[in-house]
Amino acid sequence: MAENRVFPIDESFSIPTLLDSLVNEYQAKGYSVEAHGDDNIYHITISKNIGGIHTITGLGQKITVTFTESNGKLMCNSSNEQWTDKIVGFFIGWFCCGITIITTCVGAYNQLNLSKDVFNDISLYIMSKK
Repeated sequence: MAENRVFPIDESFSIPTLLDSLVNEYQAKGYSVEAHGDDNIYHITISKNIGGIHTITGLGQKITVTFTESNGKLMCNSSNEQWTDKIVGFFIGWFCCGITIITTCVGAYNQLNLSKDVFNDISLYIMSKK
């Protein structure tokens, strides 16, 4: 579920500083974080529990947020969220073992919260710099 948000920012606002803040915060929470970018487009990928048994249990979490700046506005677009493992886990639970239905529900809840938390952290960072 892609999400787009636009934030008003000052001319002195630095996207690389925002990325550094997000990298430090989510690495401290145990996530794997990759941030990169160039002139005006920056990306950050935040993930946890990707692959292996987590594909069956549906407990993986992943989001990629793309940042672009234009005319005093910061546009944030989320993509590449981890939903495939939830679908796989649900069908395995439906046909084989009901426990994975429970774990995929937990994984779906955590995935929804990851997106919400990332955008809340971005919003708080921007508001703290005004």
